[in-house]
Amino acid sequence: MWNAIVDEHVSDQILSAFIAKEELRMLVATVRVGADPHLTRHRLHNFLSWYINSSIPELLTLATTVDAW
Repeated sequence: MWNAIVDEHVSDQILSAFIAKEELRMLVATVRVGADPHLTRHRLHNFLSWYINSSIPELLTLATTVDAW
């Protein structure tokens, strides 16, 4: 499935958005269960790094919102 998407969408934005969604899901799951603060900070760092490196404006806006939260 991903190969077909990448073949049709050269920019990889769909794949990047999917991975970003998964990073956000893992971050929220970590916060929800009251995990170790170190693990939460680590996942927040991974989340923000992925969003910033994506260079997709909508993801950058979301990263700013989550960072403020």
